[in-house]
Amino acid sequence: MVEAFNPLDPAAVAEIGDLRLRARLVVEGLLTGLHRSPLRGVAQEFVEHRPYRPGDEPRLVDWRVWAKTDRLYVKNFRQEADLRCWLAVDTSASMDYAGGRSRGVTKLGYAVSLAAALAYIVVRQGDGLALAGFGEGIEPYLPPRRGPLQLSIVLSALGGLKTGGRTDFAALARELAARTTRRGLFVIISDLWGDPEALGTSLAALAARKHELLCLHILDPDELEPDFKGALLLEDAEDSSRLPVDGEALALRYRRRAREHFEKISGRLRSAGIDYLRLTTDEPFTGPLRRFLSRRADLVAAVGRRTLRR
Repeated sequence: MVEAFNPLDPAAVAEIGDLRLRARLVVEGLLTGLHRSPLRGVAQEFVEHRPYRPGDEPRLVDWRVWAKTDRLYVKNFRQEADLRCWLAVDTSASMDYAGGRSRGVTKLGYAVSLAAALAYIVVRQGDGLALAGFGEGIEPYLPPRRGPLQLSIVLSALGGLKTGGRTDFAALARELAARTTRRGLFVIISDLWGDPEALGTSLAALAARKHELLCLHILDPDELEPDFKGALLLEDAEDSSRLPVDGEALALRYRRRAREHFEKISGRLRSAGIDYLRLTTDEPFTGPLRRFLSRRADLVAAVGRRTLRR
């Protein structure tokens, strides 16, 4: 029942079949106390001056121009009125995993709830929303549109996502770069299993084209702290290959290798100027995401103030 819904419980979130309702309930709690638009782009591109009109905010006046011409002009910036946000959700086979501590919540299910909440925020801000599911190819792809109808279309597509195959980040970067000629905000939601250097290079190429990127790293707690015991037969989620192993010995090696892998990924992304947040499927994303978006909103405001003082 909706009355018993707890947005702090990932399993409770996953039980709500209506994705729009799920997104709305999560977002209402997520945005409490956030007074700025949390998904606005940091970069604000100056477009032109226009004559001052009564009612314009004084902070938008270009006082340097006034000092030279004795006329009031206002600065126009493209970003505030023209943000486009792409949600890119990993649909590779590894996203279908759900360990015991996640109580049946797969990484894809968690990612879908997260993407739905972000989609709700984007449309609530009045910005353009796009969706790309990516594994070995890009499917589905919904180009950016605004408004409630686009939200419904995106939520429907999110609810129909299926897992399969491997992740190809290079193909994702090429496709997204080819499909947009304007700067935008790309939110990558993935378990990021792959070569850290290839991943970093692919996403850095998007960032180098003046796009902004947020990378939300979704992991099952078993992928951080596996509880391997005795003789085991492991099966690869993406190609079904099998390998017999000793559980305890594997757990020790795995933790070390996994820690190195995650450190390489976060370091590579941050060195490219890509915002990074890691989440696990046994914990609600509302708290970490709210703090993340709050810091981002503060950064956007600070960059905006510096831009207006130019």
